[in-house]
Amino acid sequence: RLTETQSNNTNPMYAPDAQTIAFQSDRNGSYDLFTIDQQTGEETQLTSDPADDVNAFYSPDIKKLVFQSNRNGNWDLFILDVETGTEFQLTDSTTDDVFPAWSSNGKQIAYISDVDGLTDLYVIDLDTMDIRRLTNDGKTVNAVWSPEGDRIAYQSERNGNLDVYSFDFRDNKEYRVTDYEGRDSGPTWDCGGTNLAFTSIRDGDPNIFQ
Repeated sequence: RLTETQSNNTNPMYAPDAQTIAFQSDRNGSYDLFTIDQQTGEETQLTSDPADDVNAFYSPDIKKLVFQSNRNGNWDLFILDVETGTEFQLTDSTTDDVFPAWSSNGKQIAYISDVDGLTDLYVIDLDTMDIRRLTNDGKTVNAVWSPEGDRIAYQSERNGNLDVYSFDFRDNKEYRVTDYEGRDSGPTWDCGGTNLAFTSIRDGDPNIFQ
């Protein structure tokens, strides 16, 4: 057991060092970001804004975290330099930008933009700061990067049926991974980036397929 407070300590994420864990806690009244060292149990508070800071995601080099905060009245994305404590606002829109995910090669950050329940996938190039919209169906969620960072998988209900899709940045092409009847969701890559596992109810019960 790593935390023993009376507050809600949720949404843990291992850092790439497999020892540091980032999580969010409302022990101070609103959600802030913390880390805990798995070996020593030492906790460090990373953010202290009166608003909610949630959904932290580490950069591959462990030096930074991207997270979402509603400190400006809606959800925007911020980057935190873990070593210096410096924060940088990454998005500034009237929509809710949520669930950021840093690519495995460190080059891009994906996130979901939510406009009144219509959710689409966007990607920010961290070299140019250009924002690219990958989907335009209003029904895309659960984006996950491949191990090498050149592909991203996600689920979409765009055709009246929930299916898994992937986008390959090497050829700038989207691929439909599943086309079965029933809901196919929750994609995740294997360590080699060769296979995608997902949950499907095509046989009536939820089961795992690849």
